[in-house]
Amino acid sequence: VGDSEDVASLWRNLKKMRPSRLCRLLRYGYDGKAFHRFYKTFARLLPKAAAHLLTNYEGDPRRIWNSQRDIVEVRRRLDEIPAIGPALANMAVLILARDHRLLGGKKARPQLDVKPDVQVRRVFLRTGLIQKGAPDAEVIQSARDLAPDFPASLDAPSWQIGHSWCRPTRPKCSDCPISDICPQVGIRH
Repeated sequence: VGDSEDVASLWRNLKKMRPSRLCRLLRYGYDGKAFHRFYKTFARLLPKAAAHLLTNYEGDPRRIWNSQRDIVEVRRRLDEIPAIGPALANMAVLILARDHRLLGGKKARPQLDVKPDVQVRRVFLRTGLIQKGAPDAEVIQSARDLAPDFPASLDAPSWQIGHSWCRPTRPKCSDCPISDICPQVGIRH
């Protein structure tokens, strides 16, 4: 799809690819498996994201964060890309700082937020950290209040608990590692 010597070629090719071909690529291109369960949505949004990257960053996504320490600005830049949104922008900023030591590395920890996805949201709701229907900003603020030195440190464990024990239906509360302190809001036993 692209050329390793010319990073912008990927985005140029995705932008001009026929929608049906792009949809097939996203549906079967990962060794016969879908790249993502919402491959149809991504097939619609990816050309728009490609156009955005070509227009604003000359087709090189690294220009979003290179030479940048302002996490709010990087998060904003990521969030404005079609198909990214605030949750994935938070996750990307966390990965850039934690795993790649960009954006200030460890010094950036207080500014790194949770990704308020369905798993994290469910755990925060059932533990009483947020109310039902809370906006993403409230989930993020709850993590900031609980772990002000590194709010994103709650992301992976909350996601794991949500995925493994705090299931949408028939949660496994008795096996959950936080069952002793969890008020199990909204759970009927």
